[in-house]
Amino acid sequence: MHARCREFDWSATQLGPLEVWPVSLRTTVAAVLAARHPMLLFWGPENIQLYNDAYIPTFGERRHPEALGMKASECWKGEIWETVVRPQIAEVAAGGMATWYEDQHIPLPREGRVEETYWTYSYSPVFEDVGRIGGALVIAQETTARVFAERRQQALMKQLSVERARLAAVFEQAPALIAVLRGSEHRFEQANHEYRKLVGHRELIGRTVSEALPEVVGQGFVALLDGVLATGEPYVGREIPTVLVSAPDAEPEERFLNFVYQPLTEADGSRSGIFVHGIDVTDSVRARHAVEAAAAELAEGKARYRTLAEAVPVQVWTARADGRLDFVSDQTAAYFGVAADELLGSGWSNFVHPDDLPASDARWSRAMTTGMPYQTEFRLKEGSTGEYRWHLSRAVPEFDDEGSLTGWVGSNTDVEDERRARAEAEAARGVAEAASRAKSDFLAVMSHELRTPLNAIGGYAELLEMGIRGPVTESQREDLARIQGSQRHLLGLINEVLNYARLETGTVRYDLRDVNVSDVLAEAEALVRPQARVRGLTLQMPAVAPTATVRADMEKLRQILVNLLSNAVKFTDRGGVIAIDVHERELTVSIAVRDTGIGIAADKLATIFEPFVQVRADLTRTAEGTGLGLAISFDLARGMEGELTVESTPGEGSVFTVTLPRGEE
Repeated sequence: MHARCREFDWSATQLGPLEVWPVSLRTTVAAVLAARHPMLLFWGPENIQLYNDAYIPTFGERRHPEALGMKASECWKGEIWETVVRPQIAEVAAGGMATWYEDQHIPLPREGRVEETYWTYSYSPVFEDVGRIGGALVIAQETTARVFAERRQQALMKQLSVERARLAAVFEQAPALIAVLRGSEHRFEQANHEYRKLVGHRELIGRTVSEALPEVVGQGFVALLDGVLATGEPYVGREIPTVLVSAPDAEPEERFLNFVYQPLTEADGSRSGIFVHGIDVTDSVRARHAVEAAAAELAEGKARYRTLAEAVPVQVWTARADGRLDFVSDQTAAYFGVAADELLGSGWSNFVHPDDLPASDARWSRAMTTGMPYQTEFRLKEGSTGEYRWHLSRAVPEFDDEGSLTGWVGSNTDVEDERRARAEAEAARGVAEAASRAKSDFLAVMSHELRTPLNAIGGYAELLEMGIRGPVTESQREDLARIQGSQRHLLGLINEVLNYARLETGTVRYDLRDVNVSDVLAEAEALVRPQARVRGLTLQMPAVAPTATVRADMEKLRQILVNLLSNAVKFTDRGGVIAIDVHERELTVSIAVRDTGIGIAADKLATIFEPFVQVRADLTRTAEGTGLGLAISFDLARGMEGELTVESTPGEGSVFTVTLPRGEE
C-alpha cells in the first residue's frame, strides 16, 4: 500500500536524503505512511508535501507524482492557496495549536478539471528535534458524498415540508369529512374543519372516539373500527343514519353519512390506525325522502282522483296544455260506447253535433290561448241510442310554480233534462206573468173606474155642505161629514191597490240620489203628528247629524216612513209612545220605527210583508186597510237596494227597520 511512497526518490526533494532528515520528521513520515486515513505533512519553510497512499485520491492519479515532495505554494495555486491552505498552515505555525475544520468547501483540480469537494480535517503542529515547529500534519476525510447527500436530503425534507403543508391545507379545507385515528383505542390524531363542524367543534385531538363522541357508543361504529383494524379490510357505509350532537347543549339529531374506514398500514405490515373519509348526505337523503313521499302521495292522490272521477255522476276528463286528452273516466267512455283509449288525444269531437262544433272549438282554442277557464254547452251523441243530448262542458286550467299552463281538468254534465225543465218553467212563467199582468191591468182599470164616481161623491158632498142647494142643518152636516170620510177612506184604499199594481207590473221608476235623513224624517213627522196628537200618542224624533245621508228616492222613502208611522199610530193605544232611531254604519244607514202597540203574533211575522195580510182581523173596524201598505213598503225598499225588516213581541210593541245604502257624500 505504501510502496509507491517508499520507492519515491526523496533525495530529489528539497529535504535531501532520508538519512539527513530530523528524527522527528522520519518518525512522523513513518506514521503517515502507516496510517489508513488520508494524511498530508507540510514540512519546513517551503512547506514540502509528504503524504500516504490514502491521500492520493485527493490529488488524483495524474497529479500524484508531481505533488509528492512539491512545495505547497506550487501545488495549491490560486485562490485555494491564498484563502485556505496558506492561512491554515500559518495559523498552526504561529499558535502551535491544532485546528479543526468540518465540511470545508475546497474546489480541487482532479483529472484535468476542478471538482467541488468538501473535507473534514485537522491541522496539528509537528516539532523538530530541537523543539521548534517544523511543519503541520493534516489528517483529512473527504465528506463530499455526505454533504451532497445531506443537501439532497435537506432539499427533499424542504420539499416534503411544502407538500405536507399543501396536504394539510387540502386536508383542512376539503369539503368532505376527514379524520385520522391511531391505535386500538381509535384516538384522534387529525380531524379537518368539516368533521369538527359535524360534531359541534368539540375537542377531538388526543381523545378516543368513545371519549370525544359518547353519543356514537352503542350505534355500532366502534365495533366497525375494531373490525377494520383487525382484518385490514376497509368498510364502506352508504347513507348510514347517525345520531350526533351538532352544537353545544343541542339535542341529538339524526344525520345520514356516506363514509369509508381505510386501515393505515406501516412499512412492516402492521396496522397502526384508520383513515376516515366521509360526506354528510343528510340534505340529499331528506330531499329524496321528501320526493319519494310526495311521489307516493301523488300516486295515492291519482288513485283517489280516479276513484272520485268514477264515483261522481258526471263525465270527468283531463287534458294536456295543448288540449289533447290524457285521461277520461270509464263513465265518459261508456257514454260514447267506446274504449277509454280511443278517446285519448283528439277526444270526442266526432260525437259533437255538427251545428255545435264550430262554437265549441272556438271557445276551446280561446281558453288554451288565454289560460282562462273553459265553459260551453253542446250536444253529444250517445253511443247506444244515437241520441244527441245537451251537455255542459267545463274545464279549469292548471299551472306550475312559474305560472306556465300545464294542463286542464274538466267535466261534461248531462243537462238535457234540466234544459227541458227550464223550457217548461219558462213557458209556465210566461203564462203566470201574463195572468199577473192581466190581474194588474184589471186592478188598475177597476181602480180608475172606481175613483171617478168616488170623486163625484166627494164633490157633490162638498157642494151640499157649502149650501149651494139650500140651507144645511147641523144634523145634515154631520151626515155629509160621514159621507166625505167614507169617500176619502175608499179613495185611499183604491190608491193603495193602484200603487201595488204598478209595483207588480214594474212600472215604478226610482230617482236615486243622496237624501238627507233629517229632512225626510221631518217631512214624514209633519204628516203623521196630527194623527198621533188626536190619539194621545207621544212621537219621539231623534237628533240626526245633518251629514247623515242615504242613497234613495226621497218620495219613495217618505212614503215608506209615513206608512210605518201611520201603522204605528193605528195599532198603539192612547198614551203609548212611537220613537224613531237612526243608526249609521260604514256602508248602510238604518231607520227604525218603534212603538208600544199591540205587537204582531209570531205566526204573522213570516207573512207580514205579503199583500192583503191584516195584522189583526178583529181590528179591521178600528184599523181599516187593504193590507197592501207593508207589501208596498217592502217592495219600495228592495227597489232602492235596501231592505225592510220587523221584530215584534205581542202586547209589547213592534220595531220596523228600513236599511238603505249610505250616501256618497
